[in-house]
Amino acid sequence: MKSPRQLLRAILLRLWPLSIFVRLFYRMRFGPTWLGFVNGRARAAFEREAAELDGPQRRAVEALRSAGLHAARLEDLLPAEDAFDDIQTAARRLLDRPEIRRQIREGENKNWGIPFVVPVFGLHPTRAVPRPLAELVLNERILGIVNSYLGLWSRLLYLDVWYSIPDCPSGPSNTEAWHRDHEDRHTIKLFLYLHDIEPEMGPFCFIEESQPGGRLGDLFPARPPDGRIPREGALLGRVSESQIRTCTGKAGTVLLADTCGLHKASRPKGKPRIVIVATYASDGAIDPRRYRLAEPEQYQSLCSASKYALGGSAEGSA
Repeated sequence: MKSPRQLLRAILLRLWPLSIFVRLFYRMRFGPTWLGFVNGRARAAFEREAAELDGPQRRAVEALRSAGLHAARLEDLLPAEDAFDDIQTAARRLLDRPEIRRQIREGENKNWGIPFVVPVFGLHPTRAVPRPLAELVLNERILGIVNSYLGLWSRLLYLDVWYSIPDCPSGPSNTEAWHRDHEDRHTIKLFLYLHDIEPEMGPFCFIEESQPGGRLGDLFPARPPDGRIPREGALLGRVSESQIRTCTGKAGTVLLADTCGLHKASRPKGKPRIVIVATYASDGAIDPRRYRLAEPEQYQSLCSASKYALGGSAEGSA
């Protein structure tokens, strides 16, 4: 379900000649002058307190810069011994809420843009984030990778637990076509697989080097504020099979991808897909959301970059 702002934007984009001025506004909004101004504090904070990256973190940043995608094991990024078990337990509790179980039983989510996905928090989060999930998405090591790639302190733009319903009967959604995300010039999406994801279970798919600045970054570029969905078949002959990554993986796999690159979802067959999803972007991103912690005292233990990601200031205050 869209917010009033998103609905108004969608309407204006379809009303000619107003759509011309709306698109001009967003082209200027996503231009280097405006983003440079809006993100000035975040860039200064990053330069002032740039994280020292270790080997796994440097490899992640290099992969994002070269291919737009990186896969790792959770234990390489979040070394706490029981971290994955705690995250699984927290996700299971969220999915066991009666309203979530009801949506899963119905076999199709009619109130969400992706009909085969049941989200725990959704686009208008009201439930607080449990500690294990906060420790994942606000982790200093993960933010070190994201911020180093973006060159600034990022914001947590979106967080959720997704239950993908197997064999959903609904028609295709836009997310199942190759597309570019629309929220910012660069967005980093994190996926954590809570169980093994096999080829028939709806793995994330990505075209390597299609991120902005990559070799294929100008192939069907985004049109703010819509992103971009190339027409069916338009990529044939322009992208080699070797560049298409179908991201299967074992439980505990972490994917980091710049989803302003070309990517798509696929719906599971036979078995559900359960993943944690988080999106990071700059202060210039549209449609920001705010999240609160289930244990407010946890906020005090966060580093400055983590507080900023959650909505604090560049000086580290709330």
